[in-house]
Amino acid sequence: MPIGSLRNTSLGLLGNKIGMTQLFDDSGNIIPVTLLKVGPCVITQIKTTLKDGYNAIQVGYGTVPERSITKAQVGHLKKIIYSTLKIFKRIPCR
Repeated sequence: MPIGSLRNTSLGLLGNKIGMTQLFDDSGNIIPVTLLKVGPCVITQIKTTLKDGYNAIQVGYGTVPERSITKAQVGHLKKIIYSTLKIFKRIPCR
């Protein structure tokens, strides 16, 4: 993908914070760093301007037992034939 085309896209990550650590640069300065466990993320829905009035994707992450989510979410996930997901995040696209 050409770099110029990235200007009109949104990027997003879903994950869990594992912890904090620190790194040292060449001058000996301490740089605080957050450690993340990212993905796998599943696209659960694509929103389009024609159907929904805006462009976006809905992304799911993490798994939980089916009893932990609502019946509406179970029905939504059965449409895409996927196990139960914990987090849903809508990421706008241009």
